[in-house]
Amino acid sequence: MKLIKTTALNGVAVTIKMLTMLAINKMLAIYVGPTGYAAVGQLQNAIQMLTIFSGSAINTGVTKYTAEYYDDEYSQKTIWKTAGSISFFSAIIMSFLIAVFSKELAELFLHDESLSTVFLWFAGGLIFFIFNSLLLAILNGKKQIAHYVTANICGNFLALVITLILTMNFGLYGALVSLVLYQSLSFFSTILVCYHTKWFKLSYLIGSIDPSFARKLFYFAFMALASAIALPLSNLLIRDFIVNESSLKDAGLWEALMRISFAYLTFVSTLFSVYFVPRFSELKEKEAVNNEVKKSLFMVFVFAGSSLPVLYLFRDDVISLLFTAEFHEVSELIGIQLIGDFFKAIAFVFAYFMIAKANIKFFIVGEVLFSFVFVLTVQLFFPLLKLEAVAYAYLITYLFYLIFMYAGYRNFLKKLT
Repeated sequence: MKLIKTTALNGVAVTIKMLTMLAINKMLAIYVGPTGYAAVGQLQNAIQMLTIFSGSAINTGVTKYTAEYYDDEYSQKTIWKTAGSISFFSAIIMSFLIAVFSKELAELFLHDESLSTVFLWFAGGLIFFIFNSLLLAILNGKKQIAHYVTANICGNFLALVITLILTMNFGLYGALVSLVLYQSLSFFSTILVCYHTKWFKLSYLIGSIDPSFARKLFYFAFMALASAIALPLSNLLIRDFIVNESSLKDAGLWEALMRISFAYLTFVSTLFSVYFVPRFSELKEKEAVNNEVKKSLFMVFVFAGSSLPVLYLFRDDVISLLFTAEFHEVSELIGIQLIGDFFKAIAFVFAYFMIAKANIKFFIVGEVLFSFVFVLTVQLFFPLLKLEAVAYAYLITYLFYLIFMYAGYRNFLKKLT
């Protein structure tokens, strides 16, 4: 698999995803406004946390070991059966718990018990949500990028259609339901894509659990748990803090700002998860690792150095395109946020290296520590700078996160021959 081919295919997928996100963002901005954005952000963070406990935590491990055992079909099938069985039982248990505690979850995350049926929809489709993620992880590890991209494109179009129909007809409630449904429904398009591959059989997804592979996958589960709990939890705390100290509108403006960052960083993060995690997993010699890291750093510098200034210069046009006039205040914060995005994009290089090499302790410490730093910095700066404090906190957090991850990479490199 060549980087240029992967980048090109990834570029197609990300372009379509960006266009889809643009349409969804515009629709949400029109139908739910800044205050509705805060609720959407809360639910997204809840989904991230709950799906991790439902089995999706092991998917990076599935990608890594599928790539690592690329010439050993028996081991690959054993990994998939182990992962599929773990995911199945985890999803069943979590679906039951989410359904039973739907009112409590609605109150906790959405501050409105009447929205409990959103979590019932989520519980009903959770097993399809989890197996959709598992199939995508296998496609990624098999390096079948064309199929992986096709499955993602189908999922993005499905997200657009479902969000459009539900939001237009049911407003905020429809938007929330679409968030919990579209990835579950994407399972059916993903399995159709997988059906046309040589390796796919449904029987490979469920079977006996191999203890040795289960242990390896659980190492990745710990990393995913740290990332999926620490980051969404910090966002939840910051969003609640903004609501309490300022207003629900300001919380929605910050959510819009984070969505711009997410859209911008999607290309980089997707390329790393699709190309560099499998690639880093294969490399064992210091020189080969160093060359691959330099290649990825060059790509990030070129992409960020060319796109960030353009995004800043046309920030008002971008905000008008993505949102509505109610979101114009985001323009004052975006410059600071983009510098933070630059640091974060570079940090991705070293963070994904740690993921590929299963450097569990270091990665977990980094995720938890800097999520805490983000929340603490917001709280320290907010009395003086108000909403601008969140952008500055983001910049500071990811500057130090970059330094931390680079130090970990250098230390790991010393151990290689």
